[in-house]
Amino acid sequence: MKKRFLIQGVLVWLYLIAGCSSAGSGEERPGNQGVLDEERQDHVIRVGTSGKTIPSTFYDEKNELAGYDIDVINEIAERAGFEVEYTVADFSGLFGLIESNRIDTIANQAEVTEEREQKFNFTEPYVYSAWQLVVREDDDSIQSLNDLDGKIIAQGLGTAKEQYLEEFQAEHGQNFTLESYEDSDGIFLDIVNGRIDASLVDYPSGLFKIEKSGLDLKYAGEPFAPTVFAFPFKEENDDLRQLFDEKLAEMKADGTLKELSEKWFELDITEPLVIK
Repeated sequence: MKKRFLIQGVLVWLYLIAGCSSAGSGEERPGNQGVLDEERQDHVIRVGTSGKTIPSTFYDEKNELAGYDIDVINEIAERAGFEVEYTVADFSGLFGLIESNRIDTIANQAEVTEEREQKFNFTEPYVYSAWQLVVREDDDSIQSLNDLDGKIIAQGLGTAKEQYLEEFQAEHGQNFTLESYEDSDGIFLDIVNGRIDASLVDYPSGLFKIEKSGLDLKYAGEPFAPTVFAFPFKEENDDLRQLFDEKLAEMKADGTLKELSEKWFELDITEPLVIK
């Protein structure tokens, strides 16, 4: 786990050059801001999140939403002059809320997958990650997905990892049991208690969760399946997606995105990860 590992990200940051318009005051504004102003008189961005994905989105000691994704969204909104209206729901239902036009986007470590890209337009990535198996501290029988025969592995319902494991099982004939948790909070405790054997986590957040849990858990084998997280939007909401990209590019250029990443993960996950 301490060995350095260079994850080759598939996507790279594209810096968009915002057009400027004059409102008489000489203030520079994003090129699409005028369109957004006309369509969004209330200047509200509607954001869905679970509040259950530590340290990206969770409720703090004041019972307020906090975390990396929440900070990133709030910073984008502040720079764009928008307010944020959060809708809290289980992760499995968040993409459906976009499709039904109840929210504009998701702040919940939404992985960019081919299936999701067929339905949604994503911003440039704000997180580079990879997947990692977690097992009990005393379990040396699992080092990769190929060691899962006869084992029980658990994932959050509706996640990309759940779908990946279903496809892996079908393609490779692995005879493992896949359990889906509506609330993934109990997965780590169930591993320690022996109810399940393993789970897939995102490398950066998994490190945080294991440390904070104090449970006898460890990473098994090496990270794999590099992935990126980005904000999804419906195609007809592409003006707002472009605004997000402009603000994300600004935040990356001035170091804000890296500062937020290191605040929550003690890692820079805004570039392809170098994992020790």
